[in-house]
Amino acid sequence: MTIAVVAALPAELAPLARRLACRRPRAVGAAGEGRLGGRELTLWVTGAGAGNARRGLVELLSVRRPQALLGIGAAGALSASLSRGDLVVAEAVIDAASRRPVGGNDSRFARAARRVSGATPGSIVTAPAIAYDAEAKARLARLAPSSPAVVDLESAVWAELAEKAGVASLFVRGVTDGYDETLPLDFERYRDSAGGIDSRRIVLAACRRPAIWPRLLELRRRLRWVAEQLARWTVEAVAA
Repeated sequence: MTIAVVAALPAELAPLARRLACRRPRAVGAAGEGRLGGRELTLWVTGAGAGNARRGLVELLSVRRPQALLGIGAAGALSASLSRGDLVVAEAVIDAASRRPVGGNDSRFARAARRVSGATPGSIVTAPAIAYDAEAKARLARLAPSSPAVVDLESAVWAELAEKAGVASLFVRGVTDGYDETLPLDFERYRDSAGGIDSRRIVLAACRRPAIWPRLLELRRRLRWVAEQLARWTVEAVAA
């Protein structure tokens, strides 16, 4: 069985690539291949945001035909019960723009993976914009059919494309910011023309406001921690 593991950012796949003895991913596209538990894994970085997620997954499916798709990455909490570092495995993926569930191609792999310890079943809400503060997260939380819930930018896009391609899909997200937490910057203002986050503009903004550096560095630390937890969970889920 071949499983494609996709993430929006290279940093979200880096710990898993290390476990597969792959080179650390640094750009969009193929991020390595390997075997776990007798299964073939293809790692792929799509880029952040809906547009990049669509283009990246279309490219992956044009060169690979996996039997299952596993989407991983960071997310914001929409539930008070979630702490930073917690993992949520999707029972439902909701497209916030249409307010409808997306996907539905299940598989024996997905059913077995949901039983792996370390991730709580819940909902993923995919938003068209980055949820900057508690008010934005509260609005999105009302769209979730079950709790706990998290918010991201890509899962609904991946789920839709996987369903159209007849590929079973599963999505797992790790919490980097709490449901009542305001991000250090409104990152939506720093999206590039492709929909991703322009890191150079983030650095320039932080240089103009040095007081936010500690919070930005803390957010990066949390991302790395979440990526480690996702890698550990993925290794166990693939072997399940």
